[in-house]
Amino acid sequence: MEGIFVVCGLPALVLLLFFYLQDKYAPEPLRLIVVCAIFGAFLNWPVALLQHFCKGILGDLGEVSSWHVLSYTFFAAALVEEGLIFFVIRFLPYRSRHFNEPFDGIIYAVAVAVGFASTENLVSLLVNGLDAGLWRSVLTVPMHVLTAACMGFFLGKAKAARSLGEDRPFLWIGFLLALVFHGTGEFLILTEMIPTAAISLPLIGLLWALVFVYIRGSQVRSPFRNGG
Repeated sequence: MEGIFVVCGLPALVLLLFFYLQDKYAPEPLRLIVVCAIFGAFLNWPVALLQHFCKGILGDLGEVSSWHVLSYTFFAAALVEEGLIFFVIRFLPYRSRHFNEPFDGIIYAVAVAVGFASTENLVSLLVNGLDAGLWRSVLTVPMHVLTAACMGFFLGKAKAARSLGEDRPFLWIGFLLALVFHGTGEFLILTEMIPTAAISLPLIGLLWALVFVYIRGSQVRSPFRNGG
């Protein structure tokens, strides 16, 4: 039991704690963060159903062309997973009165992704064994969380621009950015054009660099930075 928690829960919780500690000026209520993580965890069931439906249309991967794999990774994987994560953020914390500064988009998106990635990792561990769970903890969980953080940055910008009716472009940018990062990484891994670690680790490094820029940008733009 302890091993399952360490593999599935600890990496995601450490990432969530890191992002929570970056929320310096108006920290979000833990209750809402936990609710977002729970909703993220339950996303695995609709994701599985939608991906099963997509496989029925696209067929199993098997010995198929790179174009087929591209369609699978962007539609059955990236579009379904990022779309449902976006849906939860947009219709749960985004509407809350607590979502009142740019960084809030990042922390709530990360909370949803942590719940989703932890449950997905648990399923993988139970089906494929401990080695698969460890591998996903190192690569897949951070990918989900960092991709969500990028999406959340633009949702934070969207919320700030909502009163001016200029939120829609930021919503689309955030969603499409997450879609591109997720789909591209999954495509390169599934096609084995590049060894998994050789593509995943640099991509995670790029995402971390981008996320640090987004964190700093969100903190600077906080209306509470000077005690407001």
